[in-house]
Amino acid sequence: MKRSSYRTILSAILVFLLTTVCNLPSTRPLSGSPTDVVVLVTATPDGYLIPPTTKVLDSNVQSALESFSPEGVIVFSHTTPALENLAQGDVMVSDAVPAAPYGLLRKVQSIQKTAEGKVIIKTVDAELIEAVHEGKVSFIKDLKPEDIKTTWVYPGVTFNAPVTTSRTVPGVAMPAEEIRLNTFSYNIDTDFGTNGKVKVVGNASIEPKLEADVNISCNEKVFGVCAEIPDLNFMTRIAILENVSLAVKGDSTSFNKRVEIAKHEFTPLTFWIGPVPVVFTPILSIYLQGDGVLTSKLEYAIGQKLTLAAGFSYNSDNGFKDLSEASFDFIKPTPTFTKQIELRGVIGGEFKLLLYGAIGPFASLEAGPYFRANLAGLPSAPGVLWRAEGCVWLFAGIDSQKVIKLKYQKELYKSCAIFAEGINQLPSVSIQSPNQGTQVYQGEQLKLRATAFDPDGGNLNCQWTSNQSGDPFPIPDCERATVTFNSPGSRTLTLKATDSTGQSANVSVSFEVLPPPNILVSINNPLDGGTVGPDEVVSLIASASGGQEPYNFSWTFSFATDPAGNGGTQYNIGNGNNLNWAPSNSITFGGCEVDGFGRLTVNVQDANGFSSSRSSILLISRIC
Repeated sequence: MKRSSYRTILSAILVFLLTTVCNLPSTRPLSGSPTDVVVLVTATPDGYLIPPTTKVLDSNVQSALESFSPEGVIVFSHTTPALENLAQGDVMVSDAVPAAPYGLLRKVQSIQKTAEGKVIIKTVDAELIEAVHEGKVSFIKDLKPEDIKTTWVYPGVTFNAPVTTSRTVPGVAMPAEEIRLNTFSYNIDTDFGTNGKVKVVGNASIEPKLEADVNISCNEKVFGVCAEIPDLNFMTRIAILENVSLAVKGDSTSFNKRVEIAKHEFTPLTFWIGPVPVVFTPILSIYLQGDGVLTSKLEYAIGQKLTLAAGFSYNSDNGFKDLSEASFDFIKPTPTFTKQIELRGVIGGEFKLLLYGAIGPFASLEAGPYFRANLAGLPSAPGVLWRAEGCVWLFAGIDSQKVIKLKYQKELYKSCAIFAEGINQLPSVSIQSPNQGTQVYQGEQLKLRATAFDPDGGNLNCQWTSNQSGDPFPIPDCERATVTFNSPGSRTLTLKATDSTGQSANVSVSFEVLPPPNILVSINNPLDGGTVGPDEVVSLIASASGGQEPYNFSWTFSFATDPAGNGGTQYNIGNGNNLNWAPSNSITFGGCEVDGFGRLTVNVQDANGFSSSRSSILLISRIC
């Protein structure tokens, strides 16, 4: 921001006259800590230019500093030679001291001495470019737990303080070795104030990094004095390396909560432009943000590793420039839910960087998953039951009307990317009874047995149908039903299972419906299509009708057969309509694992010598 050449010449003449007539002290070389009051009117080889109105308080003046009020009133317990030399318009600068823990950068408005010998100085805000006309501060700082001055944590959250351990070797004289944790680690257990409706449990660790650069330059100097308003180049960037592992459980509710789980104020960072201290104080807040609607129970895990940086640079000629960066890795969740979910949960960090205690740069860095789920399929993608998007948001700004006269705020980065989704799986359906080997007779009640389930955990609608229009179908049942066929002939039954998204799977079985025999035999137990362990004792129960009583029942078992009961070696079991039997009573099974089909048959002969039989297909199974 350059003045016109006419104003520049007038300013240079005025500065020259003032520096000559007032006979101010000349430049003093600087080394080590600053002296009482430093006056510089010419640029030094170190590249800084400090005007004569800048008064840096040394230890003697600082020890006399009694109080500093928010209104800018500074009280000294007694006067000093340096205070005697203060004048209206001077800029007082100090690093952090007990009475001014964030340092001082104030412009003198009036000076008053009391009868008790105290010095009361009323001040107003001063700008950094008033205290420094040329100079630079640049640093990169890894903030560590040992840098923390004060800490506050939310109930239910534990901040793991730095750990120091010692290692010694027996019999060897050696200093203890200290091992410290450089990350900020938190154990989290909170319900977002939802009375237990949403629960977040886990841990998070972060590594905050701070970078800043202040460069004040004067392009027009006359007789070694700045003859323009100095140019300001300011850069700040805040970064967080984050590692999070959280488990989320929820029930039917809606919520929108932001919970600050920890707040850390760090000890002031003081950097020097020549004799002038520039005092930064970082303040870091860690928060959890959650909002959403749950219409059912939900449980899933969050895992994320990321590096986020939010920052900007400012140039007097070119304005503001975005300096943000984001890299992230979200771990695929394995959620369980029953209806519909829409949930966003993030963990974030909010940085404030104070300049001499005044608000300066600030930034928010947050990331987390946006989770949507619907057992009926997402509206935008019916074949997708759930989707997890990793969302990152970076926001930065500065509100420093007091120190460097900058005001700016901007959403630097906002983006969501799909990192995991659950594709709808077709229902699984199978028919146990009837099967190809089942004997089905006209007019006899047939038990329908099947297994159908949704791998995604939803509910199914099932329907049995027959290829013969005269049969009493459809039957809306997934697993157990009964039917009676009123005509003989071949049949094909189909069971169709449909999930909540409309996706379906079906299975069919074909068999022959036979005319009723003279003697109708039924196996009441075990059921056709059942599974029996090789050592499992089962009751063999049969009944008969038609013909002439009494009936003679004899049982056999063929193993191993195909799924329809064909083939196998036949074994005799015994006689009677109610027997206890285990497959291992008849068969010697080699090895531990058993997995094979067998055909159980009961033969019935009536008093007149007429006979009939009935068979059931069983799966003999043992898993070791």
